Amino acid sequence: MDYVPASGNIGAKLIIVTNNPSAADVMAKKLFSDTVGRQLDYLLKECGVSRSSVWITSVSKYYI
Repeated sequence: MDYVPASGNIGAKLIIVTNNPSAADVMAKKLFSDTVGRQLDYLLKECGVSRSSVWITSVSKYYI
């Protein structure tokens, strides 16, 4: 199994949680690294929030 760590600001007021990493996340070693990640980045930008200012984690740290 491949581990994908959480990222961002651990003290953030906004936390984004996914159920488990995707295959693309495992390859990039970063959550939300594929098309969904681009959509997330767009939505955060529209809200005036940077990705680095939020804490992004998953319930399962491993790709299943």
